Amino acid sequence: MLSYSDTLELLYLCALKDIPVYGWEGWVGLPTGKLTHSKRYQGTVDLGSMSNESALAWLKQTVMRANREWQDQPEIEGGELLFCVEIDP
Repeated sequence: MLSYSDTLELLYLCALKDIPVYGWEGWVGLPTGKLTHSKRYQGTVDLGSMSNESALAWLKQTVMRANREWQDQPEIEGGELLFCVEIDP
């Protein structure tokens, strides 16, 4: 699970190295330190049929939108929206 800024850095590196990305799902870091799936931010479907350039653009756009929404109205007060990005290592 990655923070918002780490997720953007990962997407940048994937673009730079042409590493295929397939999607993301949202997780919530709770104040207790535990993790749980986000109910509001499910992420994307498998983007494997898209070009990697298009998939990266879509991931970046949807991650940024989810983060903005979270900042305006968090799903869990005191929690942090985290991102699990599926890549082809």
